[in-house]
This record gives sequence, structure tokens and C-alpha cells, in this order.
Amino acid sequence: MQQRRSEDSNQSSELAWMQCQCREITKQMLKQMHPPQQSQKRDCAQGRATQPARIAFLLRYRIPVLVDERYVHHQHLGLMSGFASSAMAGRSRSRRCLGLPYRYIAVVGPFAAQGERMSLDVRTVVLLGSLMAAALALILVCAQGRYARLLRESMTLWVRGLVTLLLAQVLFGLRDVAPDLLSIVLANTLMAAAFVGFALGLRRFAGVKPQAWLLWLPVVLMAAAMYVLTALYPNYLARMVVFSVGMVWILALMLRPLVGSLHRGGPVGQQVVMVSIIAAITIILVRMMVLVLGPAPAAGLLDNSLVNTAALAYMSVAPVLITVGFLLMCNERLMDDAVRLSTLDALTGAYSRRALTDLSERALAEARRYRRPLSVLMVDADHFKQVNDTYGHSAGDAVLVEIMSRLKASLRTEDFVGRIGGEEFLVVLPATPEEEALRVASRIRERIANKTLVYGREEIPFTVSIGVAERDPGEANIDLLIKRADDAMYAAKRAGRNRVFAASAINDVPD
Repeated sequence: MQQRRSEDSNQSSELAWMQCQCREITKQMLKQMHPPQQSQKRDCAQGRATQPARIAFLLRYRIPVLVDERYVHHQHLGLMSGFASSAMAGRSRSRRCLGLPYRYIAVVGPFAAQGERMSLDVRTVVLLGSLMAAALALILVCAQGRYARLLRESMTLWVRGLVTLLLAQVLFGLRDVAPDLLSIVLANTLMAAAFVGFALGLRRFAGVKPQAWLLWLPVVLMAAAMYVLTALYPNYLARMVVFSVGMVWILALMLRPLVGSLHRGGPVGQQVVMVSIIAAITIILVRMMVLVLGPAPAAGLLDNSLVNTAALAYMSVAPVLITVGFLLMCNERLMDDAVRLSTLDALTGAYSRRALTDLSERALAEARRYRRPLSVLMVDADHFKQVNDTYGHSAGDAVLVEIMSRLKASLRTEDFVGRIGGEEFLVVLPATPEEEALRVASRIRERIANKTLVYGREEIPFTVSIGVAERDPGEANIDLLIKRADDAMYAAKRAGRNRVFAASAINDVPD
């Protein structure tokens, strides 16, 4: 008995000495603190505050604290982030937890960070992902009005996917709070359905067949498997494998409309979407292999392990990256349409008069610089007014489109053609002398005259007259070259139409 009293006395002396040392450390650290709550700091430093209040204060300011287990509730042991603890915690009777001794030093904040890895709360990450999905859906809804019909339709499908994703992430965040049928079965099904919405939006954007059954099949199979593995045979690892396989299936189908854009150096938006999807597929497969083949059993969705947290964090960010890429794709399409409208004829797809003038002047300057030949063809549809009067203006438009199609089929890639009037087309042939230009013009005339246009129940015959002109050595004005080709074309019309005339061979042709 006397020996035990001696041990208790030694322990009390040791505790008093350590408390004195802790006060000195506290005083030194308080001198370096900011002014707020000076009275509380002074009370703690001088030892006048109650023990629970002193502990709460020291925990709040991340100070190494010497405490007695009788005054500290067990929940303080897990504090590593420096959050303030309630002073009421000290009023409850403590428990000896984690096998700690009677007295110990509780180290929080930067002192504990040296020995413990701070973990990211998975539930917070998932709920933040739902907020980002809601914000993106709102942005897309507000931006829809400025785009063409095709883009609006694809955006509508994308917004539906984002709304579905929002519901899925809210249910994921309620794991262990809401019933399993909601937080597991419905949440996983909605997550897969959200990416199906993204895939349908991409396919509508690209103008390809939706193949909806191929996209919805993994969702149906996943929903059935999730129900069995949750309600009948609960197995988290099997559910995770089913979800991973289903998501990889859907993500791979999302890539199909975009395949090849990286190889061809496609638009930035397509590259962002493709890289984000490929990264998502990679992370999902890595997570599945680590959890299936790893030594430690899978703890659940909200497990704070590094692989699980990283995978869920990226899957919360991936929809943001993919949506940003999709918006870039829409903006790039809008800019391309604007450029096309300003440079191309809306009906035939030929260059507009303004764009053709710029290209022709550039070709003329290059021909002069390198002393190369340059020829132009003036192509005019014969009796075009009669076609409009007989078959209607829509039939006349179809004839112009067909002429443009046959012109392109007869030209090289470096040649270009523009529409400069109602039924007049100008063809520019760089590095082409007059003899070769005459052969090209004859080929065009024959291709057009030898085949009628089937329009509805009617067969519409049509022909063209073509004038050919080559640049003179001293010619520096493209308008003069075009005028000589135009004169040759009118000479062909006066000669009976459906003919090719060269400007250098024009004689007096009777009217």
C-alpha cells in the first residue's frame, strides 16, 4: 500500500511538472497569436479557465496540449484538422479508448500532420459535384437560345443528363442515411443514365444515329444487378465491379462519335471531351483492379482510402470537364457556321462572290510571282429562266446544286469555284494553261449535258455554256481576266449554247 502511494505521488509530481512545461509553451505561443479573444487567451495562459474550456481553446489554436483523460471526451482523439471542440465535451465522463494511457499528450494541427495523413471527406466531394452539375445545367439552359436547332437539341439532352447526375450525386451523398434502395440502387442507376444523356447529346451533335438501345442496355442490366446485390445478396465489391463495367461500356460509346479527332488535330472542345472520357475510363478500371486484387477488403463507397477518394473525386469533376469541352464544341460549331455563311453560298456551297474575289486575287499574285499560268472558266446555265418557269424555283435551285456538284467532281483539290450571279459560276484553275483549261471545260460540259436531273417525277435536262480565259503575261487585274472569260461565255451562248469558247479564239459570232 505504501509503495502504491509512493508511485501515485511520483506520477502526480511528474504530471505537475509536465503541466508547468505545457503552460510555458502555451505562453510563448500565445505571444505570437493574433489579437482576437485576448481575454480567453489570458485566462488560458494564467490557468484561470476551466479545464474543458482550456482544452477547447488549445485545440482551436493548434497548441500541443497536456491533458488528463478524465477531462477529455474520446471524440477529441480524432481531431487532426484543428477544428474547435465544444467545451461541453469535458463534462461527460471519459472512456479509455484506443488503449491510451492514463495521461498523454494530445497533438493537433501541424504537429499531428507529421505523423497522420489528412483524408478528403468523400461525402463532401460528392455533394460538391452535385452543386457543380446544377450550375452547369443552369448555364446550358441560359445559353441554348443563341445556338442553331441541332445544337439546341443536343444541349437539351445534355441538360437532362446533368439534372440526372445532380439527383444521383445527392443520393450518393446520402449513403448510410437514406435507404439502400435509394442511395445504392437508384443512385448508381441514375449515374449511368446521366452519362447516357451525355452520349445521346454527343451523337445528336455529330449527326449520327443515336443507337439508344445500345446505350440503355447497360443501365437496365446495372439496375437489375444492383438490386440483387443490395436487397437479396448484399456485396459491395460485386456492386463496384458491375458499376465499373457498365460505366466503361457507356463511356466507350461516348467516344465513338469523336474517334479520330485527336489524330486529325480536331477542335479543342473535342480533344477536351476525349481526354476527359479516356481519363475516366482509366481511373474506373484502376480503382476496380485495386479494390478487387488489393490485400485489404473494400470498405464501401465512403471509404477514405487514397484510390477510392481519388476515383470518386475525379468522377465528380469529370462531368464538369466533359461539359466544358461540349460547350467549346458548340462555340466552335457556331464560329464555323458564321465563317461558312460569310464565305460560302448558302444554296450551293460554292464560295461567295467576296470570298472568291479574295482567293482569285491571291491566286493571280502567286501566278505573277512565280510566273505560272492561271486560267478561269465562266460557267452559265442555259435557259435557266425556262427551268424556273416550267418546273418552279425549287427545281431551279436543285439544278444549281447539281451543277455545283458536277463542277466539283471535275476539278482538282487546288482548284476552287464560286457563285458570282444567279446561275453563273466562276472556276479558277491555278497553274493551268489555256489548252488544259479547255479540256477541263469540255469535260465539265459533257458531264452536265449527258445526264438529266430527276426532280420528283420530272426529268429536267440542262446544259451550260463555258468561257475560258488565261492570264496574259502582263495582266495584273483579276477583273480583266474575268471579263475576258465572261465575253467568251457570251460568245458560246451566241453560237448556240452548250459550248466551250476560249477568249483567245473569239471571232465575230453572229447573234
